[in-house]
Amino acid sequence: VSHAMPSRVMTPSPASFPFVRALQQRGARVYTVGGTVRDELLGHPRKDLDILVTGLPQPDLLRCLRRYGRVQLTGRAFGVIKLLPHGWDGPPIDVALPRTEISTGIGHRDFEVTFDHTLPVETDLGRRDFTINAMAIDLADGHLLDPFGGYEDLQQRRLRQVSMVAFPEDPLRMLRGIQLAARFALQIELATRESMHTHAAAITTVAPERIAEELRKLLQAWAPSQGFAVMYEVGLLIHILPELARL
Repeated sequence: VSHAMPSRVMTPSPASFPFVRALQQRGARVYTVGGTVRDELLGHPRKDLDILVTGLPQPDLLRCLRRYGRVQLTGRAFGVIKLLPHGWDGPPIDVALPRTEISTGIGHRDFEVTFDHTLPVETDLGRRDFTINAMAIDLADGHLLDPFGGYEDLQQRRLRQVSMVAFPEDPLRMLRGIQLAARFALQIELATRESMHTHAAAITTVAPERIAEELRKLLQAWAPSQGFAVMYEVGLLIHILPELARL
């Protein structure tokens, strides 16, 4: 599904970056994706910038990006490159190729990751956690790509998982969903909530520092208590903060 972007979210666009235009001139399609799109639709200031590039092999992508800033290859194995453009005072920009992930174990690093510049953007969006994070803006024309109904979910203030394997693939997504719901005043859809209850115990496989980061974000909500209450109701709290759960 493709939507025209509402005029209120057309803030200064990433399309104005010289490296974006250079990639497009080489035949690539360039999109903003994930939380970047969600925050723009909510009218929130942009914190991080996540960009997806299709149609250009990774060696050509790297060659092009190096002309416009400093390239960090820390995420290269996963098809992700961090770019710090010349004159840019924000955090590094994530530039990714479309990828698929297949879980090969219970740990958050137990994934077989395949990135391929020929994959359609919809394939990449399909591996994400929630529909509100599974949208993309085509920087060529400003249109919203929304294959999973994230725009309507956002309008209805609804949090919904992209697929039933979202939580088994990465249990941290349950906690991420709860902090997103608390921060953005979203209602967790029934099937998504039931899936959290089913897979709650799997949160014990997640590294403590990753859990701590989601809790930090939850504490930024207007009422963090709402998130802790949901954690208790779905059975997560007993595994994360058992002392609080027993209260």
